[in-house]
Amino acid sequence: MRVLINAVSANMGGALTYITNILREIPCVADNDKFVVIIPLAIQKTLEHVVDKKVIELVPYELGEGKILQRIYFDNWVLPRLAREHKADVLFSSTGFGSLRRRCPEILLVRNAVYFCPVLQQKYKEIGRSFHAIRARRWMSLLSARAADIVVFPTDAMRKLLEIHMSLAGKCTEVLHYGFASDSFFNNNGESPEILDKINKWKDEGYRILLNVSPCAFHKNLETVVESLPALICAGLKVKFVTTLSRGRLGDPKIFDRLMRQIDKLGLSDVVVSVGHLKHEQIHYLYQKADIFVFPSFTESFGHPLVEAMACGLPIVASDRPVNRELCGQAASYFDTFSAGNCTKVLTQVLGDEDKRSLMCKSSLERARDFSWESHVAGLLNIFRELHK
Repeated sequence: MRVLINAVSANMGGALTYITNILREIPCVADNDKFVVIIPLAIQKTLEHVVDKKVIELVPYELGEGKILQRIYFDNWVLPRLAREHKADVLFSSTGFGSLRRRCPEILLVRNAVYFCPVLQQKYKEIGRSFHAIRARRWMSLLSARAADIVVFPTDAMRKLLEIHMSLAGKCTEVLHYGFASDSFFNNNGESPEILDKINKWKDEGYRILLNVSPCAFHKNLETVVESLPALICAGLKVKFVTTLSRGRLGDPKIFDRLMRQIDKLGLSDVVVSVGHLKHEQIHYLYQKADIFVFPSFTESFGHPLVEAMACGLPIVASDRPVNRELCGQAASYFDTFSAGNCTKVLTQVLGDEDKRSLMCKSSLERARDFSWESHVAGLLNIFRELHK
C-alpha cells in the first residue's frame, strides 16, 4: 500500500508536533507499506532526522502563509497531481483541509477547533474583531469533510463541534486520541531554561508555581486566570503564574499586548512571569517544578499540554469544557470558563487541600498512560488498510 500524507501546512504548534510523532511511529507498524509525506520546506531538515527513509519519503513544498486561494489551489490541483505521480492508494490529509478533486480514497483529520467554535465567534463579535478569515477556513474544512471517505477526529468533543455545522449521519468517522512521546519529552539533553533558578528560589521562599504552557492566542483565555490572581493573593496565598507566552511568530501580538496591559493594571507584573517560547526539550523542566497546571482555554481540539502535565503527575485546574473533561477526567478540577471568581475558588481549593492534590496527581499519572502515539498510528493504519481493500 502506498499512502500520501498531506501535511503541507504543519509548520508549527500542534500540527508540527503531530506530524513529527506519527512519522516516528509509522515504521513500527508499517507492513511493506510506503509513505510519501508533503511537508513545509521550512521543516524539512528537522524531519529528515526523524524519518526512516526506507519507509518514508519527504516531499517539501513551499506554501504561502495565510493565503486561502493558494491553499485551495494546492489542495485541488497540486495534491491530485502528486497523488497521481506517486501512485497513491490512499490520501491522508492531516491538517484539516483536503481535496475535492481526489484521485484515490481520502481520510481527513479535522484538527482545528477554532474554526467551529460558536463561543469564539461570539467573543470575536463582542470585541469587534473580524471573523471572516476563520469563517472562510471553516467553509473549506466543511467542504473537505463532506468530500472525504472517512473523517478522523482527535477527540469526541472535536467531532461534536463540527456537528454543529454539518450532519455526520451516514458519514464514516473515527475518534483517535493523540499520543504522548515519553522518551523524547523527558530527554534531559536539552539545556534547562534560565528561569529555572528563579523558580527554585521562589519555591524556597514558599511560593506556589502555577504553570500554563501555550502560545498567546485569543481562545487560550488567559485573562480569566490573570483576573483570578488578586483574590488569591488577598487570601494570603503566595503564587507565581509562569507562562510561555511570546509576542513572536507563535503568538498573537494584539492579544499579547492586551494581556500585558491587563497585568500592569492589576499590579501583577511581579506575579505573572512570561518566559517566552521554549524548545520542546526544555518544557519538561517547567512542568516538574510546577505545583498546578492551569489550562483556561475555551476551545481546543485536543490540548497536548494537558497530557504533558498529566505525564508529569501534576494536578490540573482547567476550564469546564467538554474536551478538557474528555482528556483529564479525575486528574483535573474544573472552573466556570469565563468566571475569574470561580477560577479563584477552584485554585484555592486545590492549593489548600493536600489530600485532594495527591489524588489528582495519582489520577494524572494513570490517565497519561492512555495516550500513545503507537496506538494512534496503529489506528490510522487500520483505517488506511480498510479503505484500500
